[in-house]
Amino acid sequence: MSLLEADVPPGIENSLDGKISVLTPHEMAEHRLRGHVPYEPSCETCQTFKGVHRHARKRTNKGLSVLIQADFAFLSRDSELVTDVEDSGDLLGFLVLKETFSSSYGAVLMSNDKQKDQQNLLKWLDEFGLKGGTLAVEIQTDAEEAVAFFVAGPYTRHVFQVKRAPPQSHETNGHAERTVRAVKESFRTLLMGYQSMGYGLNFTKEVVCHMLIYICIAHNNFRPVQGSSKTQRELSLGKSVSKDHFALLGTKVLAEIPDSILRQNKNLPRIVPAVFLHPEFASMGSIVMGKIRVGQEMVVRTFVSKSLKLVLPIEIDNSFGLTKDPVSRSLRMLGEMGWVFYLKVRVWHALLLAHL
Repeated sequence: MSLLEADVPPGIENSLDGKISVLTPHEMAEHRLRGHVPYEPSCETCQTFKGVHRHARKRTNKGLSVLIQADFAFLSRDSELVTDVEDSGDLLGFLVLKETFSSSYGAVLMSNDKQKDQQNLLKWLDEFGLKGGTLAVEIQTDAEEAVAFFVAGPYTRHVFQVKRAPPQSHETNGHAERTVRAVKESFRTLLMGYQSMGYGLNFTKEVVCHMLIYICIAHNNFRPVQGSSKTQRELSLGKSVSKDHFALLGTKVLAEIPDSILRQNKNLPRIVPAVFLHPEFASMGSIVMGKIRVGQEMVVRTFVSKSLKLVLPIEIDNSFGLTKDPVSRSLRMLGEMGWVFYLKVRVWHALLLAHL
């Protein structure tokens, strides 16, 4: 008897009044042929051998208890993540975070201002849906001394506890390592996309900080939670998030000016051209940067816009972090010339066949 003809386990039916989604015998056979990948909740084998590790948020006497896996990474000017930090002058270090309940990503760029970096950490906790109240934050990491030094501070709301990740717990170590790899791949993907449009990235702390925030929120905003139609950001914020108010970092958008800026110049239009940076933490707004007329001067302002209108086709605005890259533009032009030559050859070939 073939696997497709195998009997359905008792209790598994095609439909249970529409309340539970189960696989048909044919779908269950295909699931087994794929090595039980991905996880199927109606499969007894998957349920039996599923790894068990803490992922829920718990209520304790110290407040809401959350678990975050963290690891340090270092970024070089060619976007290569390295572990050798002997020459720290050209490397930027950042702390990668993964909240286990929602599987949301976060990244805090290390600077010389420890208090500012700690405030960025608190912003990521708000982004993870942990606004308000007291938190008991347990951080598991391999670099417990460095992380403990970083989070040590006079927090009014939160209590941090840093623990070393168990050496046998591959899930705990793997979460942070996979997050680092995902950030690296996304960073290189963005760089390649900019180069294909003839632009290069200014490797400064401010620009890289916005890049890391953009990468993590993009992951949280578009990747659905396993077994759910909600994205990780929707699960964290507890409400639906519009996918339309999102653009490529550094591209031109039409942004709504907040009232605080309009009061400085009442003759300004409500919608102005701006550069999209990334969504605001724990908010439906977006961080943009634009030139605003204040008095007789044009001043560059970074502000939160409640409403965005995308500009298509995509147009790069090099007023923040991006510069013309002559090498990339030359390669792109050569590529376009190559396609033109290829099309001409095909046309000549078709005309020759028609005459024959």
